[in-house]
Amino acid sequence: MEASFGKLDEVGGKEVDASIRTAGSTAVVAVVGKEEVVVANCGDSSIGDYYLKQYVMAEPEVTVGKRTKLDDFLVIASNGLWDALSNEVACQVVRRCL
Repeated sequence: MEASFGKLDEVGGKEVDASIRTAGSTAVVAVVGKEEVVVANCGDSSIGDYYLKQYVMAEPEVTVGKRTKLDDFLVIASNGLWDALSNEVACQVVRRCL
C-alpha cells in the first residue's frame, strides 16, 4: 500500500501545470480478502500539494484487520463524513439502506 501511494504521488510531478501544483487530496483504499481487510488512509497529504513536499508526505496509515462473521459492511470515507457523523450514526444510515 505504501509503495502504491508513493507511486500515485509521483504521477505528474514537475510536469504538472503550476495551477494544479497547489492542489492536494486525501485517499482511502480498502482491499477485502477472505480472512483480512487491509485499509490504507492518507488524509491531508502531499498526494499532490507539490509545493508542500518538504512538510507533508503521502505515506498512508495502513491497518490490517481480521474478518469475522459479525462483519456486515465497510464504510470507506474521509474526514468530510467523519467530521459530520459519528461511527454509530454512519452505521445506522448504512443499515437502513441495506
